[in-house]
Amino acid sequence: MSNFTKTVLHETSFDGDDIKVEMKRLSTNGMLAITDMMGVTGKDEKVSLKPSDIIAFARDYLPEHVVSISGLTDAAKNPMELKDVMEESYFFELVSDIAVGLLEKSKVTPAEEGNSDAQPSTSTDVQASRAE
Repeated sequence: MSNFTKTVLHETSFDGDDIKVEMKRLSTNGMLAITDMMGVTGKDEKVSLKPSDIIAFARDYLPEHVVSISGLTDAAKNPMELKDVMEESYFFELVSDIAVGLLEKSKVTPAEEGNSDAQPSTSTDVQASRAE
């Protein structure tokens, strides 16, 4: 039986808030687009994305893939929305974290691969470079 779910949960912390982001997995075309951006050429290749690549990916894919974000509040304890987070440089690290989370949660894990005779053609370990 497949472990596939249409949405995945990414949990992270930022600025004292514990954040939960429910996201739709990337489509095959979305995964291919980011794989091309990263220049991935083989299985189990480790890649490092430049901050500008991560933000470009986030801008193009997060709005249509983030179903909900909870736990993130402003200084007045008002809930923050994704569109506001995406516009403010203050949240650069959080946006990067969510984008990388979408990439990681969209691909098949080694445990899930063990449930199938078919193997994906590429598997990558994505690492985000920190902005200076």
